[in-house]
Amino acid sequence: IGLVWEKNIISVRYKKGGGLRHSCDVWLPVAAANALAKGETPEPTAPVAVIIAGGAFVIGHKGFVSMMCRALRCAGFVCISVDYRYWPQVSMDGMVEDNDLAIGWAVQNCAQYGGDRKRVIVVGHSSGATIGSLLLARRASSDLTAAAAAKTAFGASGGAGTAGAGSKPQQRPQERQPQQREEGGSRTPGDAASSSSWTCSDIFGFVGLGGIYHLHDAFMDHLHGKGIDYTIQRRVFGETKLLREDRSPSVLVRAQPAVADRLPPVLLIHGTSDKIVPHEQSETFRATLLAAGASDVRVVLREGEGHNDPVIHGPLMSDHGIVRDVILNVRRWRCLSGDADDGSPRAAEVREAAAAASEDWESTLAAAFWEELKALPSFPRLPRSLIDLARHITPF
Repeated sequence: IGLVWEKNIISVRYKKGGGLRHSCDVWLPVAAANALAKGETPEPTAPVAVIIAGGAFVIGHKGFVSMMCRALRCAGFVCISVDYRYWPQVSMDGMVEDNDLAIGWAVQNCAQYGGDRKRVIVVGHSSGATIGSLLLARRASSDLTAAAAAKTAFGASGGAGTAGAGSKPQQRPQERQPQQREEGGSRTPGDAASSSSWTCSDIFGFVGLGGIYHLHDAFMDHLHGKGIDYTIQRRVFGETKLLREDRSPSVLVRAQPAVADRLPPVLLIHGTSDKIVPHEQSETFRATLLAAGASDVRVVLREGEGHNDPVIHGPLMSDHGIVRDVILNVRRWRCLSGDADDGSPRAAEVREAAAAASEDWESTLAAAFWEELKALPSFPRLPRSLIDLARHITPF
């Protein structure tokens, strides 16, 4: 889409011995690029965004999120866009495992590109939001299981304590697709070591853009009405309802509420004119998380915007409202995490605003970090009338 002039993008492999899809692009901010050009090690101070592209679980590519990466790195982020295998090469579980490895690689290696490993966020668009949230929910469940096992072992050795409430691991159904299990549903010992190199506590926040969080029957009816046949849906989502629910983060949280407490802060952004994924998906997921005890979950509904606005329509107009939401929420999360000053001369005011129950925090943080927001790209700038026409024509 005309981004051939972009420089300082490094392509790396995140899985040893992996295939063509096991790669990610690291978009370097100016400071990191300048340091590396001089042969120096960048200061690991930049926030890191690991971005999982969508593509209906079938046709995605890391290049789909290029314009979002371009915008975020202009604001000082290290962006890591993940490529991974899609159906029919692997099942949804294989997609989760690929991104598990990619996030593990990002956490362990972002510092050499100027990234702060204490501020790694996961951003998912469309099916990428489904995969990202499902991965985090499953990882939180695994963390709970490990903690419960350690507590039980301590009790057996003479200490007090047993597994806590809500920590019972969920039995996951198996899909009878041997080829998919072989390619995407099993790990080699090396992969297992890599994927276990991070926990939910390593993730600073999750951002879901137009995501699907519950593969329920009504949603499948909706997709069927849009021309996506039930047969294709069952092949991609899972042949049985039990399997589809196992791949729905909202169901996992309801079944194991303690998962919510282990998740990082969550920001869900959804266009009200999304034709393919109704914005109720985000609203219901937020309600589910809050009911389970999650402490920081926000939904931002973007009036009149469609499914592809985050990665195509908005950036083509240099309308970076979604990226602005991401930047300000990452700043807010840092303030609430107890960071000393977050680099702001108005540190006390910013911390007070971030902790406020009202929405005043947004204008305060926007003023405090105006330089970052001002750095967002001003080109290209397609006419809104043309984009509105595209929104009308697109099936998404």
